[in-house]
Amino acid sequence: MSDVIRRPRGMAVLALAALVSVGATACIDSSVPGGEGSVTRTTSRIAAVDLVNPDRDANTTCQPTAAPDAGAPDPQRILVADPSLLDALCALGMQDRVVATTTIDGTLPMYMGDAVHSLPTIGDVTAPDDAKAVASDPDLVLTLGDSPVTASLGDVPDAVVDPAADWKQRFVAVAAAVGRTEAGDERLQGYLDTAKAIGNRVGARYTQASLVRFTADSTVVLGTDAFAARVLTDVGAQRPPGQREPEPTVLDDKNFEIADGDVAYVGFDGKEGQDHGTSVLETDRWLDMGAPSWGRTRIVEDEVWYRSGGLSAANIVLLNLRGTL
Repeated sequence: MSDVIRRPRGMAVLALAALVSVGATACIDSSVPGGEGSVTRTTSRIAAVDLVNPDRDANTTCQPTAAPDAGAPDPQRILVADPSLLDALCALGMQDRVVATTTIDGTLPMYMGDAVHSLPTIGDVTAPDDAKAVASDPDLVLTLGDSPVTASLGDVPDAVVDPAADWKQRFVAVAAAVGRTEAGDERLQGYLDTAKAIGNRVGARYTQASLVRFTADSTVVLGTDAFAARVLTDVGAQRPPGQREPEPTVLDDKNFEIADGDVAYVGFDGKEGQDHGTSVLETDRWLDMGAPSWGRTRIVEDEVWYRSGGLSAANIVLLNLRGTL
């Protein structure tokens, strides 16, 4: 039974899911492309730790446009009332149908490239600009829970996303809302098949993967509910003993060792998180643990691993795991 219900504005809610760049600073090794006067740099290391796939082209993230279901609605002008839903549209190749989207703190996700990052915006998710929303002239509105933008759009159909659903349910529901149920199922199954194949090839079930995130003033290990943790589960990887609870754990002097694993994937929450994380990665306490001492620490795109949650991001995580797990 489908979780998706298309409805005119004001009718019952459609079920769906809610849910996310490492900057270049000191302590890095960089490759500089040739060409007179070139100033472009590709950061490849931070604090002597390799970045995972630093040359990834974000503009290749979105997939080809999925074919519509027979007889299903085929929206041409989509307004996205929560930018977390852009990931699903990117995975369906429908990002070019988006005529307007809200932002979070004035920004859009970077990891899906220019086609998503440069979309027309109508203000923050909590306070969208009604006039801009109307001017975008959508024929479908995708929202995450109730959105203030729908009140200004009269009888434009909307698909309301349930914030309690997980990322896979959310993707399936978005696919149904835009008339791509069959293609959505196929692309999700393709992800699951790839995850299983990667896990089998690298012997993921024998590996304990640590997920570590640095904020401006804390070091956190992610629990099993985190997005990247769920992808690791799909691959079949294990987690270190201290990271098998659903919730994240803030590290201190008494529990710092639970950050260790056979491999550690590290993310930075912005520039301040990178500054704090770099200082920790250079300490003897960190370097003496197993994964760092074996050269098995990798820095990942925080936006993808620790702040997103969707099929587009999941496929990037798989790409990262294929060469590092």
